[in-house]
Amino acid sequence: MDVDPPRGEGFRSYFVQKIEELQLIVAEKNQNLRRLQAQRNELNAKVRMLREELQLLQEQGSYVGEVVKPMDKKKVLVKVHPEGKFVVDIDKNIDINDVTPNCRVALRNESYTLHKILPNKVDPLVSLMMVEKVPDSTYEMVGGLDKQIKEIKEVIELPVKHPELFDALGIAQPKGVLLYGPPGTGKTLLARAVAHHTECTFIRVSGSELVQKFIGEGSRMVRELFVMAREHAPSIIFMDEIDSIGSSRIESGSGGDSEVQRTMLELLNQLDGFEATKNIKVIMATNRIDILDPALLRPGRIDRKIEFPPPNEEARLDILKIHSRKMNLTRGINLRKIAELMPGASGAEVKGVCTEAGMLRAARAPGARYPGDFEMGVAKGDAEGLEKNMSHQEAVEVGGCCGGTADAYPLTNYTFGTKEPLFEKDPSVPARFQRMRDEFDKIGMRRSVEGVLLVHEHGLPHVLLLQLGTTFFKLPGGELSAGEDEVDGLKRLLTETLGRQDGVKQDWIVEDTIGNWWRPNFEPPQYPYIPPHITKPKEHKRLFLVQLHEKALFAVPKNYKLVAAPLFELYDNSQGYGPIISSLPQALCRFNFIYM
Repeated sequence: MDVDPPRGEGFRSYFVQKIEELQLIVAEKNQNLRRLQAQRNELNAKVRMLREELQLLQEQGSYVGEVVKPMDKKKVLVKVHPEGKFVVDIDKNIDINDVTPNCRVALRNESYTLHKILPNKVDPLVSLMMVEKVPDSTYEMVGGLDKQIKEIKEVIELPVKHPELFDALGIAQPKGVLLYGPPGTGKTLLARAVAHHTECTFIRVSGSELVQKFIGEGSRMVRELFVMAREHAPSIIFMDEIDSIGSSRIESGSGGDSEVQRTMLELLNQLDGFEATKNIKVIMATNRIDILDPALLRPGRIDRKIEFPPPNEEARLDILKIHSRKMNLTRGINLRKIAELMPGASGAEVKGVCTEAGMLRAARAPGARYPGDFEMGVAKGDAEGLEKNMSHQEAVEVGGCCGGTADAYPLTNYTFGTKEPLFEKDPSVPARFQRMRDEFDKIGMRRSVEGVLLVHEHGLPHVLLLQLGTTFFKLPGGELSAGEDEVDGLKRLLTETLGRQDGVKQDWIVEDTIGNWWRPNFEPPQYPYIPPHITKPKEHKRLFLVQLHEKALFAVPKNYKLVAAPLFELYDNSQGYGPIISSLPQALCRFNFIYM
């Protein structure tokens, strides 16, 4: 039996549903209201900004000046560029306590009244000149410049750390120092070391960065540079390549030269203007002191000039020790000998030798180490100067071992010609193996000789190799005839391969034996026919050191190419040259090579 719901229950559910619908509508309207209010606030902000811009546009132009000092409660001494300095009144809405020296202010165009204090805005290009991190260079990283370090400490470091000494003596602190000398002698490195030890803000600027396109831009950057230095005092301004803006003034119709001169005049003005007690020191560096303007070099602006000459032998040795300190050096490397090979080299070039030696080492097989990396680094850095130096009767020890002496002449003293090619009966690999098998069965032990011909190139002994194609290298020589003497046979083989084309007899000087091999298969790919159970030596190969006369003339077969490979290259690339050729550096380490 159905029961009717209580009377009025249907009306209650209807109104509850209507209330929920109205609540959703109210929430949606409130959300729209908040969105419209946010848009209104944004538009009001834009309107205020536009009104302010309109008001500024309607105002007369203002001069921008820099406060020198307040005179009293109503007047201030202001410097305006380029007009000069003026004593101006202060507007009613400006608090005199907010007007501080060096702050930027706006002056009305018609009355020169100070009516606004401007933010100290610095050009982003100038801001980027400040080095945020203290340089990590130290005096210990500067080699061979003990005298220069002492002088720059007296001029820069001492006034910053102990200004009371100058007050007690009654003298003004030095403002600037000029570092001059050839490129790569350590000027920038020493400036960074000074900034490190004084814990000053280091501002580095190149003179070329101050040469701007528009008139007055370079002068403005110089002013802002010194303003930034005062704000971050104590600070050191290092101006590299100062000759780009500090050259002597000349009469020129070029607008670019006039702008450079304006920039230099502003620099002179700043050097005269800032006080020594502000802990601002200026270090300038140049390679051309002879073209600098005398006004820039006078005492009071540049208080000391420090020369950076090319390092001598002891200085080069110190620089080598510093830059090779973290290198994994092979025993027996004589750094003094390396320093002697670089007369006239700058500190940067000496450092480059260490870098080049490391790169030569990194480019080779892991674990391969050879003392010649430094010598080759010297040669790659200055091969021409090194050859000139090595043209005297100077011995270079290779491998650090003692032994005999071998003369080697520069490669340029030899003349290479060509002659008819030397072809085998059948150059194919199967045919060659068949001939080797027949000789092995007929003769038993093969006898062969090869000559090691040395030349001098780039300060290192090189070995002459014969290249056939692109991958096959060999020493000149070959198999001996039955019963043939080894020395006579080697001379015969050398004449056949490298003898003069005109038929003139070549005088080959065969020296000591530098290697003997008694092995059945020291080159397994060439002897696949030897059974693995054979252990008795079946072949004898002997290497001789062959000397060449100066101005030697010989020819190479057309199908061969004569190449000169440095000893360290043979040492580090055994897979490319084979075990015999790559073993030559060890076999020759008992010789001292004298370059004629």
